Amino acid sequence: MIYSGGGEVKEEIEYDFSKIKGFMDCALSYRCPLKWDDLKKTDNENVRFCTECMENVYHVENLIDFKQKVKEKKCISIQKYDDNGEEEILMGTPFWSK
Repeated sequence: MIYSGGGEVKEEIEYDFSKIKGFMDCALSYRCPLKWDDLKKTDNENVRFCTECMENVYHVENLIDFKQKVKEKKCISIQKYDDNGEEEILMGTPFWSK
């Protein structure tokens, strides 16, 4: 959980991005169970459409894009690698604690 200065809970966290280089203080408040490949392709290769929630999902590659999608309250996908170098694409609602 991320807490505000007064000790109250601001947001439940489903996935913490702090281990992804450059994404300290970033997280997903909701992690989507679907996969990027499950989403409908659009004209933009970095945007897919989710037929479950009827929203676009935006692939972000940097902190600037991440913060922008937090402000816009848009779902995102982000690529990460585990300790073995295996790629995983996470999707959901972004949260930035700063």
